[in-house]
Amino acid sequence: MFISPLNLNTLKECSILFLFVCCSLSSCTEYIPTVDEKIIDKSSHMNAAVNVQMKELLQSLSDTTKFDSLGLYNKQSLNAYLQTEHELVFTNKKSFTNSASKLKTFIDTTCKFYGLFPKAYHQEQLTALQNQLESDAIEKSNAVQWAKAELLMTDAFFQLIKHIRNGQLYKDSSNVYYDSTLTNQYLVPNLQQFNENPEELDSLLALLEPQFPDYDSLKMYLKNILENQVAFESNSFTKLSYPIKDSVQFLKQFIQRIQEEGLSMGNVQDIDSIQLKNLIKSYQQKHHYKEDGIWSKELIENMNATGNSNFVKIAISLDRFRQLSIPHEGQYVLVNIPSFALRAYNQDQVAVESKVVVGRVGTKTPIMESEISDIIIMPQWFVPPSILRLPGYIERKRRNPNYIVRGKSVIQKSGPGNALGKCKFNFESSDAIYLHDTNEKWAFGASKRALSHGCVRVQSYEALANFLSSMTPLVEKNYKKVKDKIKKISSSGDTSYTYKYVVKDSLVHNQDAVSDMFHHSGHHELELSKKIPVYITYMTCAVRNGMLVHYADVYAYDSQLQKNYIEPYL
Repeated sequence: MFISPLNLNTLKECSILFLFVCCSLSSCTEYIPTVDEKIIDKSSHMNAAVNVQMKELLQSLSDTTKFDSLGLYNKQSLNAYLQTEHELVFTNKKSFTNSASKLKTFIDTTCKFYGLFPKAYHQEQLTALQNQLESDAIEKSNAVQWAKAELLMTDAFFQLIKHIRNGQLYKDSSNVYYDSTLTNQYLVPNLQQFNENPEELDSLLALLEPQFPDYDSLKMYLKNILENQVAFESNSFTKLSYPIKDSVQFLKQFIQRIQEEGLSMGNVQDIDSIQLKNLIKSYQQKHHYKEDGIWSKELIENMNATGNSNFVKIAISLDRFRQLSIPHEGQYVLVNIPSFALRAYNQDQVAVESKVVVGRVGTKTPIMESEISDIIIMPQWFVPPSILRLPGYIERKRRNPNYIVRGKSVIQKSGPGNALGKCKFNFESSDAIYLHDTNEKWAFGASKRALSHGCVRVQSYEALANFLSSMTPLVEKNYKKVKDKIKKISSSGDTSYTYKYVVKDSLVHNQDAVSDMFHHSGHHELELSKKIPVYITYMTCAVRNGMLVHYADVYAYDSQLQKNYIEPYL
């Protein structure tokens, strides 16, 4: 076969072109590492190798028969995340990213401002791993080490999101807890958003935080004491004796305690009232308290508290806010068991404040949240099982005309002697808990008001009813008795009718009408047109007038949490 010189040249050119294309395609082929490839020389190949090693590590760590050397909290969420199209967030080509730097700084420093604990986010492991990868040239080429760093930081970020959104002290902090909705709707999207703008981590977390002014004031107070390096100091300051038994001795202790803060006024042997007031003000100014120059029980409790104890109290209280899941629109009722107090809020302003009586230790008021659905004026009382079990109780009430006994249930008729008083506030509760007035008014005069069988007695019940009626119309349904259409035929051939109750009409009552009802003896069942959230919480501290106020741990819940969960992180 004869090939002309022209065709020969053309063939050579095509061959060269073919070889060039083949080489180009070969050079563009994506690098796909194997599980066995751990030492990666080329930086451009490291990310692909890290992804492979992350999946391999996670698979091996998910084996329950083996020890989890990393101690990951969110293995299922991590696994779901790795199955999606994703890019590395915290490591990139043998180096840490800006996102890694921002998250590590948050863990080391900023998370404490939220009442969170650095050790809960792999702080020690990450610090050691970071130092190793940045100082050891051999380890810097090890894809397994970078995979560990990426997994630990992703896990720490997921844990942070869960803790800010749902709290850290209950099931959401458990290693075995997994919520696919949480993973898909919060964990992964927030990780992607953080990666796009690492500088805005605080803004991202703010969208997940609870919206309560008491939460904000606690968090701000915590930030102030941390910035003054007080929170983690276990001080050895002079303890003040309280209640005051010897005023002269107490004054000496008080002045000594203030001087230990470095707030000396020179010779204080003959200190007058003005000097003392100024000395107290200087202490209050240093600790961001209200500067009134007056010592009080709250001030003394704060002076006696160590930095750690204050931090733990605030951390637990902040966490209890995060556990609240029912949203509000600015109007809600908050009962705090340790303070024996109720507050009703309207757009972050306290509209009603009242003393309350809560359950005694044997019949604790549960921590819960619900929505107030109706108000009963002049209610009947369905006696709870805890009282019915008392020896002889049912038989005694059977002979009392103010009670109705039906089998093993007892109902107290409405009236001035009713245990629920003039008013009852209903909401859904698996424990049959509600708010109500009481005929035992003396209980509100007690300093420690854990005295009930579990329900919450409200001193300012009328003010609370007025608040609710001002937030939403109250509808009263008027029922009438009518003959049922179906006749009942007896065996003797007599014909009779059954009866039923149907709504005849509905009356809408305004706030003035509701107030009038308390001055009459009529029974009214008023339904709220819009349910109002009610939160029964357990917070042993709060900020009032710029000062941290301590409340007794009446059910010992905080001490149990500190022992079972918090101590390992301190």
